[in-house]
Formats: sequence, C-alpha cells, structure tokens
Amino acid sequence: MVQTVSRLLPELPLYLMTAVATHLVMSLGQTVMHYKLGHHPIGGKFFRNHINFHHVYYSKDHLVSRTYLGDQGNNTPFFFIPVFLVGACTHLVLPLDLFVVQVAACAASFYAHVFFDKEYHVEASRLERFAWFRRKQELHFVHHCHANCNFAVIHFFWDRILGTYRRPNAGETRTNGTVRIGGPARPFAS
Repeated sequence: MVQTVSRLLPELPLYLMTAVATHLVMSLGQTVMHYKLGHHPIGGKFFRNHINFHHVYYSKDHLVSRTYLGDQGNNTPFFFIPVFLVGACTHLVLPLDLFVVQVAACAASFYAHVFFDKEYHVEASRLERFAWFRRKQELHFVHHCHANCNFAVIHFFWDRILGTYRRPNAGETRTNGTVRIGGPARPFAS
C-alpha cells in the first residue's frame, strides 16, 4: 500500500491538472452549446426543445417549482455525443491512467452541470443556505429573464469571455425567496 501511494504521489499534480482542465473544457462546451444550439435557430431540434420546454417551464413569472420540471424536453442526453467523440479521440493519445482521470472528471462535471441547473429551479433547495449558490442562482435567473445572456451553469466567467455576461439589475434581485422583476417583490411561483 505504501509503495502504491509513494508511486502515485509524484503523478498527483498531473492527475489534478487533467481533472481541472477536463472540467473547464466541459464547462466551456456546455456554455457554448447552450448559447449556439439552445438559443439560435441553427440549433434546430435542440433550440425548439430548449425554448419550448425549459424556458416555458421556467420563465420570468415562475423561476422555481416544488420539483424540477421539464425532463421531457431536456437536451442534456444529446451532449453525450460530442463528449463521447472527444473522449474517443483522447483515448488514442492519452496514457490509460490519464484517460481514466479524464473520464471520471468528465462524468463528475457533467453531473455537476445537471445537478446545479436542477437545484437552481427547485423551491427551497438545500444549497440556498450558501451565499455562493444564491449568487450563481441569481445569475442563472438573469438568463431566464433575458435569454441572450448568462449561458453558463457553473462558471459565469465564460460568459464574460464570450461577451454574454449580464449582472442582475437592481430591479431583479432575489431576497428571502422572492424575486423582483421590474416591480414589487413576489414569491417564486410553482
């Protein structure tokens, strides 16, 4: 056991860099695909699904619900296609140990994106006690109020880089379970 640990210890930074780079590439890919396929007619079925389901279930008037809605129009399974193709290509060039790290990081990143999107839209999420989560949720809600911005789910710095970042307006702030959108505060509706 000690020999295995001492052998893997020098490789740990490389594994960590591979995992972080994989997550950042996944995050950028999610943001760009959401922007280019989910919000432009060029996305075809992806565009129609996203606009007709996710943005209908969660729009300005109702940003959260008791349970997550919209699995029927979910485009998430289609993102496995480019992920699988990139993974197949990297399998050809990466050593097996780095490929395994990449696959694990890819799966964790994919799960995190789906998890956070659902948690943003669920009433009384268990993550609401954290300020960082409430901030990300607020930025995500800006996207649902102004669909031409904030396409990221986890890392909104990608929107800054892509020029699609938008801060919440003073009239669109979230306070104690309410959202203000151009008027008096009202509770999130189901």
